[in-house]
Amino acid sequence: MHLTHLLPLLGVLAGFILALLSLLAGLNPSTLDTAYIVNLNTSRLGLLALPATPTTTSSNPAVSFLSSLKANVTTLITNDINSLIGSTTHKLGLRDYYSLHLLSFCSGYDIYPANASASAPPDPARNTTKCSAHAPGASLSASSLLAQDLAPGVTLDAIHWPRAIDDGLEALMALWSGAFALYVVGVAFAGLALLARVGAVLRGGRAGLVIAACVLCFLAFLGVGLASALVTALSVKGSDLVNREGAAVGISADRGNMLLAMTWSATALLMLAGIGWAIEGSRARRRTRVYGDEKY
Repeated sequence: MHLTHLLPLLGVLAGFILALLSLLAGLNPSTLDTAYIVNLNTSRLGLLALPATPTTTSSNPAVSFLSSLKANVTTLITNDINSLIGSTTHKLGLRDYYSLHLLSFCSGYDIYPANASASAPPDPARNTTKCSAHAPGASLSASSLLAQDLAPGVTLDAIHWPRAIDDGLEALMALWSGAFALYVVGVAFAGLALLARVGAVLRGGRAGLVIAACVLCFLAFLGVGLASALVTALSVKGSDLVNREGAAVGISADRGNMLLAMTWSATALLMLAGIGWAIEGSRARRRTRVYGDEKY
């Protein structure tokens, strides 16, 4: 096999692997947990919305808990960053972050270097401790996800959880479902393209199999490319929504840059491989017409 024949094959193989990893990321804490669509940062949740410490004891246990919590948090500013960042969240029972993947939700805690500055904290390391399967198309409610971890007697209403986040994410459900379906289609066509191309090699480079591999590769490119576009829209719109609606209570979100890099790389590789195979198939058909031999 010539190098010009090998490179498109390697490109499809790499695109297939990247698309499959994009689909399966986050199935467990050790499987590409950083390749998320949107990462919800809750390490400061409630700190900006906690009620001022009352002069009298409230009859509402949730309010009393939160008020005393705010008073305790203010004494932490001289401590190290691991004690300061996330202290409110941990006492509420929540984790520092919740990440949305195509097939799951993952959550865990931020870990900062010892003696890091609280005024300019560095990027923390992620310690993902839990990943739960979540079917694409099922109801997407961030509040219900967080509510599972809340301490007894504390509700999201007490920390002024913005319901607009849930409403906005629910409106994005079609993007999530569509991206999942297109990933499955794209990965399937990429696998079939590989099989067709290997079959062409084993059968001496039959032009018909080369063209079939080319067509399957372009179908894979369309599937993964459209899935990448939907995931990009979901990541951008979802993170913008959370940052806009959650700023008042200390919630922020990050786009899934790692996932976007993986999925668009897979798209580019499939496109280039398809172009290479189209050129190769065209040459093979021309040789067939001239010499009456389908082999190359």
